[in-house]
Amino acid sequence: MTVLYAFFSALGFGVSDYFGGALSRREKSINVTATSQFWAFLSYIVLVFVFPGIPSFSALGYGALAGLCIVFGLYFFYMALADGVVGVVASVTALFSALVPAFWGLLRGDLFTVPLIVGIVIAVSAVIVLTIPYHKHGGEELLELTGRVGDMTKRVWLHTVLAGAGLSTSMILVSQTPRESGCWPLLGLGAVAALAAMVSAKIQTGNMFVQTASIIPIVGMTISLDVAYSMQLFAVRSGALAVASVVGALYPVPTILMAWGIDKEKLNRNQIAGALLALIAIALIALS
Repeated sequence: MTVLYAFFSALGFGVSDYFGGALSRREKSINVTATSQFWAFLSYIVLVFVFPGIPSFSALGYGALAGLCIVFGLYFFYMALADGVVGVVASVTALFSALVPAFWGLLRGDLFTVPLIVGIVIAVSAVIVLTIPYHKHGGEELLELTGRVGDMTKRVWLHTVLAGAGLSTSMILVSQTPRESGCWPLLGLGAVAALAAMVSAKIQTGNMFVQTASIIPIVGMTISLDVAYSMQLFAVRSGALAVASVVGALYPVPTILMAWGIDKEKLNRNQIAGALLALIAIALIALS
């Protein structure tokens, strides 16, 4: 079940990223983030009754700390994206999200079988292939490791590492929540994330939320975030943290496939290869 939960978590994050990216073309991204996080927090109130559990200070506290780590990670992630090479920043951050919780699980006693190790290696390869940009130049297709936006300076590397540390730590904290707490940790997580995003949006743009006309993609983001975080919660509780983190890090796949299916964007060789590697990795990890 861990693989299935993690798969739906990756699907939720990927769908949310697609809607968020589409909406950010006509709205400020910080307003998009604040609006989606606010509505997601309200929906978590419903989830605690749909998936009942025992509320506790531990559940809400770990959830709130995870929310702080998410805000911390996203802050440095966006700073790194603004100044550095998008593909490198995205791939390194995703690798942190996959590998740091996996090693934490190993230290906590998770057993790594041969199919699991091979699956992790393939999944990490898939993340790298998916996130490094692929361009055509002079009739030849080349991997472009130095970006059009900026350069991987020491400052950008620091921001990238901090982003990966924050986002990976949030998953570890979620895994520490009591099993009997149901979805209560999401209330702590959602409250902190929504509040921080709303304050940032107000400071940066003077408004907290997007325009009413954008409500449809916001609903899509809210539902997908519900799926993403609730399935992540179930995944880290049901089995090895390595499985939950590595499969969950494959969220670029649904984003790319939605852009291909809905927006008719062409898939390049990197994206096709990365998607195929992701499927192989999921199959191997499931067999483990």
